[in-house]
Amino acid sequence: MTESTPSSVLSPQSSPAEGDWVLVHSHQCVGKVIERSFLWGNTSFRVWLPTTDSIIRVTSTEISPAQSSVLSPHHLSYIAAAARVADALLAGASPLTPAELRKRCEDSLNELTKGKKSGKVPIVPEWRR
Repeated sequence: MTESTPSSVLSPQSSPAEGDWVLVHSHQCVGKVIERSFLWGNTSFRVWLPTTDSIIRVTSTEISPAQSSVLSPHHLSYIAAAARVADALLAGASPLTPAELRKRCEDSLNELTKGKKSGKVPIVPEWRR
């Protein structure tokens, strides 16, 4: 005797495969499926979130296929670099003196350009108010 599956639940055959990019609704960001598990009728995924460099486990109901042209390797590299800069500047999340902020910026730039000719690394700052 078989039961019908609701159309909102992904079957193991139609769910994202390892290496696919997905939208993770609970984190409101995109991630890359690194592992898929199907156990006792439930599908779960281990997903890498590049914005936080973390791996999470989610169910098939928490993700949907990412349908975007901004998932190019260059765009992902840009987002990862921007996240590293933001982390470096916001480390400690406490008020800074201008000298402390300058040091954090210099340390962050040195980390981004490590092993590269600094004149060959394009950096485009975006300032928002």
